[in-house]
Amino acid sequence: MQRLKDEIAKSPALWFILLQLGEDGERYPNQFGSITLNEVESCYSQAKLELYGLFHALRAVHIYTFGIANFTVELDAKYVKCMINNSDLQPNTTIN
Repeated sequence: MQRLKDEIAKSPALWFILLQLGEDGERYPNQFGSITLNEVESCYSQAKLELYGLFHALRAVHIYTFGIANFTVELDAKYVKCMINNSDLQPNTTIN
């Protein structure tokens, strides 16, 4: 799984993985996806790219996640969590 995450991190596109927790406690890939960026989108700041990717990933997998009682989103960017939890506050990072 770590090798897959490393390959995704090197890619210029936005990628996402929907994982399913097995009965043995292991995470198994269920759905993969990628979002290609146009010229304008590729110039977005890192924070905006993370939020943009999260939005499109959730929109892409909503048919698989509808009705799930326990759904967890994991990101590697800590500032995105802060931006979502405090959406009414001024963000600490510059967003273009």
